[in-house]
Amino acid sequence: MSGEPDAVFPPLAGGWELRTFDLPGGARIELRAPRDPDRLLDDEAVQERNRFNDSMPYWAWIWDSAPTMARLLAAEEWPRPSRVLELGAGLGLVGIAVAAAHRAEVVL
Repeated sequence: MSGEPDAVFPPLAGGWELRTFDLPGGARIELRAPRDPDRLLDDEAVQERNRFNDSMPYWAWIWDSAPTMARLLAAEEWPRPSRVLELGAGLGLVGIAVAAAHRAEVVL
């Protein structure tokens, strides 16, 4: 996807940024992520959803461990075909890396 992130994604407090992650073998993953996910905690719509079902915007973070885990899992040998379930995926970097590196079927 090209262009300015804020022009192609819905409006978001703090805006969007492009994050790039290099994997073993030369693969690269680019994710659009909230520039400042903590600002979502002050969003009235997020607060209202949280009162209903504890839906704080955990999806908005690329977890600290995700880049390292993505590189490690992408570098490993995997049987084919592989099916993977990633729970608590955040923005999904690890699952996307596994799918890209191993042509695995991934559910996030």
